[in-house]
Amino acid sequence: MKKLFIFIVSLIILASLVSSLGIAELPVVRSGNCFTVQQSCSNCSYVKITTVQYPNGTMELLDYSMTNFVGSSWGNSSFCNSQLTGEYIFGTEGDPNGILTSQPISILVNYQGKAYEVIDGLIYIGVIFILIVIFIIGLYSSIAIPFNNPVNELNQIIKIDYKKHVKLFAITMTYITFVALTYFAWNLSFGILEFPELAQWFYVLFRISFVIMLGFIPVAFVIGLVKAVKDNKLKTLLERGLTIK
Repeated sequence: MKKLFIFIVSLIILASLVSSLGIAELPVVRSGNCFTVQQSCSNCSYVKITTVQYPNGTMELLDYSMTNFVGSSWGNSSFCNSQLTGEYIFGTEGDPNGILTSQPISILVNYQGKAYEVIDGLIYIGVIFILIVIFIIGLYSSIAIPFNNPVNELNQIIKIDYKKHVKLFAITMTYITFVALTYFAWNLSFGILEFPELAQWFYVLFRISFVIMLGFIPVAFVIGLVKAVKDNKLKTLLERGLTIK
């Protein structure tokens, strides 16, 4: 229940953040990668990076000269201290028309190295919501539908109930849905929420449940096949008027 609570809270956080996804049109790079900081100045004799403010608020003084690539485009060789995720604000200095000018440049760093739009968050919310509904329906069916044939007070089978096959199908689909939920929860918490601790938990859960699923599906198929063959034999015996316990 505690893990389920954390997951639900994560969905609420996503819902609150989804409106902010894609608001700032910032260059986006992957955490831990080196990247080039670029500035535009058509009439500068020099441009350099003087400071960087990290996502945690700390400030570092720099003295990186930028190279004029072509026309008004300037850029440094590379910046590699990008382990933290969030917005990096670089202070730049140049002399357009001989006037000393400072201008900040913002670059977004996240785990995936790509920007997420509002639609991305809505898709994740929609898919996870649908999977949760399917999981609940499947879980209810798995519990409510009987797995054995009905019997009388003498414990004798009175008819063949084929709902057991529906129950077996519901159990299988419920488990597959659970595996899908762990997959999407892993991607949601890692890529959009940027919650690596929660993402790691879902990743491990997904890997374990996926491996189990590879064996679970064939076993469920064999059980269903055996039950179908047995039911056909029992049906034949009942039609002959025989008593079966």
